[in-house]
Amino acid sequence: EKYMKGLNRINSPTNDVDSSNIRIKEAPKVSYAIVVPSQIGDAGPRKGRGIFATEPIQKGSLVVDWGNGSTAFFKVGHSWREFVVFLPRETACNVIEWSWVQNIPPEDENDDDVRIGRTIFVAFDESNLLNSADWDGIEANLRCGRPPEREGVERDPCGFRYYASRDITAGEELLIDYEEFIDLDPTGFGWVQD
Repeated sequence: EKYMKGLNRINSPTNDVDSSNIRIKEAPKVSYAIVVPSQIGDAGPRKGRGIFATEPIQKGSLVVDWGNGSTAFFKVGHSWREFVVFLPRETACNVIEWSWVQNIPPEDENDDDVRIGRTIFVAFDESNLLNSADWDGIEANLRCGRPPEREGVERDPCGFRYYASRDITAGEELLIDYEEFIDLDPTGFGWVQD
């Protein structure tokens, strides 16, 4: 009855409609893992494309958040393989390059996030172009895990968020250390004998 009254009120040309209750659904907001102003650029012949800061970034600032919904995950290797097999060939090759295995630690004893433990991730945004600093023989300017609040305290475990490990200038490439988070042991997903 309430639905029909509302419907009649909206459809009736003789009644004035109070538009203060009407909400227009907005398009869903697209999430990107890189949360600072940045752009894709040429990172040189050995690396190809990379991500570059377009504004200065202060040490300790959140730069990358792979926990924001822009990254797919698979807990079973066979599911990931099935996903890749059904993609067009060029897309499948890119997805393979953009995939990594990471052992996600719980944030605390009550953390029940399904991504905890060994998980396969695929970045579906520009963050898949983040290069590793070790290719240039320099130190990464992004580190996994929240930096310590004070000296003598360890940084948070490596999870989904990367912070500036030092001040970063505009135009500087954003670099991570792949060894900081990638689990290179393929056992557990059926790719090799466990």
